Amino acid sequence: MNLKGEISVIKDDKAKVFIREKGLLTNLLDVAEHVGPLKTNDKVVVSFYGNTFTDGIISAKVKEG
Repeated sequence: MNLKGEISVIKDDKAKVFIREKGLLTNLLDVAEHVGPLKTNDKVVVSFYGNTFTDGIISAKVKEG
């Protein structure tokens, strides 16, 4: 399952993402190597493993503009 959200917290090489439509703040998630550096409030795509919101990866950064 893929959802769009925004970076809320960055810690080391991981980040938490706020998914507005679900009212959900994820756990700290790994960031795919190709995504590049992230900062708070960046829009991203999160790919979850299975049907839960506990395990996943930040798979893309959404380019604005």
